[in-house]
Amino acid sequence: RTRTGLDSALASAAMAEKIPWSTPIPCDIGPGWTRMTKPRANGPPGSRVADHTWIGPDGKKYRSEKQARAAAANPAAASAVPAAGGKPKKAAAKKPPTTLKVAYNPPTARAAAAAAAAAAAA
Repeated sequence: RTRTGLDSALASAAMAEKIPWSTPIPCDIGPGWTRMTKPRANGPPGSRVADHTWIGPDGKKYRSEKQARAAAANPAAASAVPAAGGKPKKAAAKKPPTTLKVAYNPPTARAAAAAAAAAAAA
């Protein structure tokens, strides 16, 4: 029987909880740097797809080898490297309003007549 939909999602979630991260192994980034690996639960059976996490000597975790190498090359700027992956977001430019904040109510016929009478009396 093949699994579909919710059955497959539940099975993947259960497998993800059972698969632990590997023990930290030394890596070639520098002294004190380690890498942990966890195989993906939702890959095909026998798949070699895995997720990696690099841990610096100070205990900070990095989601990509590029971020880890940048932090190792310049420890003073390590805090400038985003830890959650990706580039820092730019501030969005504010757009001018496309509509008026106060609704425009055109004058009614009675108000127009009253304004015309006031102008004639003056």
